[in-house]
Amino acid sequence: MNAIQKRYINAKAKYEFAVKQEKRFEMDFMKKKNITNDDGTKALRVYEIDNDALFDTVNKEYAAEVEGCGLWDKYLKANEEYKAAEKALVKFALDIIPASMKKVKEDLKRGAETSLKIKEQLIENILMLDVN
Repeated sequence: MNAIQKRYINAKAKYEFAVKQEKRFEMDFMKKKNITNDDGTKALRVYEIDNDALFDTVNKEYAAEVEGCGLWDKYLKANEEYKAAEKALVKFALDIIPASMKKVKEDLKRGAETSLKIKEQLIENILMLDVN
């Protein structure tokens, strides 16, 4: 595994951890709020609040708390690093395609830019290669 592959794997793990932390923080926040919708269901996440006015109020409160504790900045940084590592990995995957396969390379590049499935497949394949 080369440095680009390692960077991607580490950035993805950090991002996934940040997502879990933010979700847990939101669920703890909502548990304290103990909001019940008109149909009797508990709102476990901010977006599950049915009442628009209450949603707006609680959403602002949540935003202030998640930003105030620094968790949102950590999430944004992890997301930025993940996207940069993903972009570098896709570029690397395309760069190792031989010049004789120009059409395939162009098609994959276009596909990686327009299709999540193609990009994910390209990433999956390049991670399986041992390219030290």
